[in-house]
Amino acid sequence: MKKIFHDIIPQEKRSIRNIPLTKKNAQDESYEANSIDSTFGSDGSSHTESMKKNYAKVSHNMDGIRPKPHTPSTSSVTIDQSTEKKSYSVAKYKEVSIPDVEEDEYIDEPVVKKQPENKKVEVEPAFLVGSSKDFKEDSENSQGDDEDSFEEWNKHQKKSYFRATVALVLCIGILFFSLSTYFGGATITINPIRHDVVLKETKIALNAISHETVTIELDSSDNVSSNGTVKVERKASGKIILYNAYNSAIQKLVVDTRLETPNGLIYKLKSAVSIPGQKTVNGKIVPGSVEAEVEASEAGEKYNQGFRDFNVVAYKGSDRYEGVYGRSKTSLSNGFLGTVPNIATKDISSSTALIKQKINTKADEQFSQKAKDKGQNYVYIPSTKKVVFKETKNEVSKDGKTTTITIEATATAVLFDSTTLFAEIIKNQSEQIGEQIEGDSNFDSTKEIVYAGDFSKLNIALDGETSLQVTGTTSISSAIDTTKVTRAVSGLSKEQAIGAIKRLVELETIEIDIKPWWKKKLPSAEKIDIQTEE
Repeated sequence: MKKIFHDIIPQEKRSIRNIPLTKKNAQDESYEANSIDSTFGSDGSSHTESMKKNYAKVSHNMDGIRPKPHTPSTSSVTIDQSTEKKSYSVAKYKEVSIPDVEEDEYIDEPVVKKQPENKKVEVEPAFLVGSSKDFKEDSENSQGDDEDSFEEWNKHQKKSYFRATVALVLCIGILFFSLSTYFGGATITINPIRHDVVLKETKIALNAISHETVTIELDSSDNVSSNGTVKVERKASGKIILYNAYNSAIQKLVVDTRLETPNGLIYKLKSAVSIPGQKTVNGKIVPGSVEAEVEASEAGEKYNQGFRDFNVVAYKGSDRYEGVYGRSKTSLSNGFLGTVPNIATKDISSSTALIKQKINTKADEQFSQKAKDKGQNYVYIPSTKKVVFKETKNEVSKDGKTTTITIEATATAVLFDSTTLFAEIIKNQSEQIGEQIEGDSNFDSTKEIVYAGDFSKLNIALDGETSLQVTGTTSISSAIDTTKVTRAVSGLSKEQAIGAIKRLVELETIEIDIKPWWKKKLPSAEKIDIQTEE
């Protein structure tokens, strides 16, 4: 009768760790141990807890005897049966020795079930299972250390955050203070006391005043509605030059003398003329000449011609025909024959007046802008403006219901340097100005005065090209020297600055604005802006 495995194994040796292996199986198991070492790593990187959860039961055939199942583990380890080592280790766990045992000490009739040489068997790695108590203690110790480390790290982080916050606030504060100081400044708005004076007529030399004469070209249009149509007959007209190359005697032509163009059109002199005789200058004959105005003999657009030559019809067939002749100075235009929109006379007059008003307004705007472009001291005085209106042009719409009236003009004005202009006015009328403001209790004669009124109220009449006449009403005030004011108030408080400015200027009102708001004293002179109320 065959012996049962558990009957022949003593109680203390029923663990698979105490089962002796045959020489061949020991070699195989040693090889498996090496395989385990390579699987888990020589540094013991695999965790005990993971191995506890993952190893499986071992099924090992030893001469037909199957050991009892062992339950603690669920993972399995594959061992190659190849080497003759009798001990092995996995990771950093305890080394286990397997004693040599003779095969016949345990079984009488060993039944060996041979396996293929390369077949792997599952072995229960019971030797990997350590004490659960030790594992718990290690875990608790590790957990305690982690808690201490986390608390320490947390304290360090809080300190770091606090320091970073304080540093950030300081940087922002310093930056804000620096920027506000750099971009800070002050604005002083002064409203000086003004005294109105009446200027008597005085003559001032034009060359004593810095000035510039400016000329501009302007035009404006307006549309006028028509009331029906009316028949219109207009004769073309223009200017010509009549020449006398016939002799040195004067040639007289009466009004309505007929002149013919090369294309056969007849024009008539609108007034009698006398053509001077020819002269000899430096050995050359120079014909005498005179300007005359001609008009077409008939109405119609065909008489609207460009530049043409003219011959006197009465001289045809005589020597004078080639010696007395004419040439166009302007084109011949405005000839018309037909119907045109009927525009009431009052409508034309109203439209013309409106157009001229527009031209005057444009002239004032452009002259004022040119004065600004010249510099802050230059002024435009409207009384110096002269406007010359040119020919009025009428253009009828295609439907004949409206007519566009256009007027062109040339405007001229003189731009003055206000500093030199007022200096000359004060020079010529200082006594009169002093008399007018002497009774004013606020007037301080020790202070420098300047012109403060509107220059448009001055009447300046140009007397040729050498002088001008000045009259009108103006106003004066204390002069404001911005350089003196800024230097006087730099570094002072508002109250101190007001007192310093009152010693320089007769004040109506004054306002001081300092930036940033927390500064109590004015900055350096270059950061102070002086403004004057108009």
